Amino acid sequence: MNKWLENDLVLRIVSLLLAVMLWLTVTDHSFSSFSVKESMTIRDVTVQVKYDKEQFELTGHPPKVELQLYGDKRSLENVPGTYRLFVDANEVGEGEHRLPVQIEGLPLGVKGKVKPERVSVTLKQKVQKEMTVQTDVIGNVPDGLHINKPVVTPQRVLIRGTESRLDQVKAVKAVVYLSGQTQTLKKVVRLQAYGDNGLVQQVEISPSVVTVEVPISIPHKQVPLSIDVKEPPPAGYAVESIRASQDQVTVYGFNEYLENLQYYIGPELDLRNARKDFKRTMPVPIREGAIKVEPKEIEIYVKMVSAKEKTLEDVPLTVTGQEEKQKIDILSPNGGNMNITLSGAPKNLTGLNQSDIKAVIDVSGLSEGIHEVPIRFILPDFIQVAEQNNLKAKIRIRDSE
Repeated sequence: MNKWLENDLVLRIVSLLLAVMLWLTVTDHSFSSFSVKESMTIRDVTVQVKYDKEQFELTGHPPKVELQLYGDKRSLENVPGTYRLFVDANEVGEGEHRLPVQIEGLPLGVKGKVKPERVSVTLKQKVQKEMTVQTDVIGNVPDGLHINKPVVTPQRVLIRGTESRLDQVKAVKAVVYLSGQTQTLKKVVRLQAYGDNGLVQQVEISPSVVTVEVPISIPHKQVPLSIDVKEPPPAGYAVESIRASQDQVTVYGFNEYLENLQYYIGPELDLRNARKDFKRTMPVPIREGAIKVEPKEIEIYVKMVSAKEKTLEDVPLTVTGQEEKQKIDILSPNGGNMNITLSGAPKNLTGLNQSDIKAVIDVSGLSEGIHEVPIRFILPDFIQVAEQNNLKAKIRIRDSE
């Protein structure tokens, strides 16, 4: 036995047999480690179609398919939802085609198989034609206003689709909704294709939007512009003149407002700090009753000078608000007349007399007896009463019978 083991040939044979057995053991373990252990079936998977959307329309969509996934358990449990199934129709033309379903996005270690392996898709060649945009204006404007013909930019557009689909299109419309608008409306509107039965789908419109302007006519009237001095200049200064870049404005509004409009009150000036000439651009305010005014702003020039004074004597008080059966006795100022010192630009004071001013007391709502009533002055433009604020008249009211 020992001699047999000492034989060199025998030892070689034994070594070879041991090596073969070791190789078989390792190989078997390797195969078992990489063999497919699990599978998973996903039904009703959508198949996407890659095709030239500029030239064709997909009219025959592929059916949903079944996807069989293979891999180890952990990999199958972590398959992301980013995979997709698709057919590539970029190299085929118009008509019906059976194309292989491809898979992309599966993680490493997961394989897939699709049933059926091929699906049918149908492509139709697109055509195009030019059409004029129509406008539908829905809604109303207040009574007295009028909707004029809308203006569309651009007026013509291209529509694309299959020939059968374009045959259904009778009009391309921009629909504009009004809700009590009182001024011209301008907006961007998305276009829609219409046929005999309403909207036509799967039609491309280029451009897809247009600008629509709906002119709304508003009654208007041109009247003189009045510029008021809200706050007078400081003591010792006076306004000689106020000029505007234009002396009239166009006022837009309802007829009942315009019928009684004789002039329009424009910007109001605050001259508390005005000591020298100035020029200013100011917006024209929208007063109650007006919808809009043109121009929107004007340039105003104010000429300032040193103030002078002038006294008018024996200016009579004018009584307003007197009832028919009332008798008014003016107790003071004496005789119902008063001296008034006026302040203003020398040019504006020249020639000023009693007929140019009024001193008014209002007795509306007063009963019999003695009352003190404020004196209100009606003066020419840019003239003030100098240092005679809060002047009052003392009166007696009695029954005239």
